[in-house]
Amino acid sequence: PVTFELDVVPNESVPTPVIEINVHDSSGFHLFGSTSRGVKLGGGVLDRPATIALHIPRLPLQVGRFSLSVSARPIGQSAIYHHLEFCNEFSVFSQEAGFG
Repeated sequence: PVTFELDVVPNESVPTPVIEINVHDSSGFHLFGSTSRGVKLGGGVLDRPATIALHIPRLPLQVGRFSLSVSARPIGQSAIYHHLEFCNEFSVFSQEAGFG
C-alpha cells in the first residue's frame, strides 16, 4: 500500500473537487491512475491551500524511478482546473541485497 499526501494551493476555486493522481515510469509511460471523488473539504470547495491524502491499497511497481502527475476538476465535469505534469518523483528499491 502507498499513501500520497499532496499540498494543494489552487489558483482558482474548484467546486466539489476530484483530485486525480497518475503514476508514470522514467520514460513518461502512464502506469496507473487513481481519483479521489468528492474530496471532503470545508464548504465543498477547493479554494484555499489544503493537504489531501490519497491511499492506494496496492501499487505493484518494479525497481525504478517514477513520477506523479496531479489534476483537479469539479465532480461530474471534464474541464480540468489545475494540472501538474511530472510534478514529483519517487524511487522503488528492492529489499534484496545487491539491488537498488
